[in-house]
Amino acid sequence: MDQTVLVNLDIDKGLRVIEALDREGCSPEVAMWAMLPQYETWRFVLSSSKIAGYEELVDHLRHAGVRFGSRPSILLCQANDPFIMELRNKYAGQEEILGHHLSSQYFGKQYIDEAYVYRIR
Repeated sequence: MDQTVLVNLDIDKGLRVIEALDREGCSPEVAMWAMLPQYETWRFVLSSSKIAGYEELVDHLRHAGVRFGSRPSILLCQANDPFIMELRNKYAGQEEILGHHLSSQYFGKQYIDEAYVYRIR
């Protein structure tokens, strides 16, 4: 698979989404860009215990002023997903996680080709 490059514009877009969710009071515990084998492009992976589903996420983003065209392709994962649980078990509590890169690893049953991490709490 030809993987596209994650660029600074995408990194900035992800940061704006995180900041918007923080302002809305539903801060994500996990936020990262990931290249996953089941998708052809990067996905913005989010998990927040305060967001029940994708429609609620969209409502929060809309309320925070994040327009549709400025939203990344989001993969919303529940907190009890084995992928999220293993990420949190391994990385939660690390002080300098922003900008951390992951590559060629399994978490739960999910393989990550490559990832750029903002937050894992």
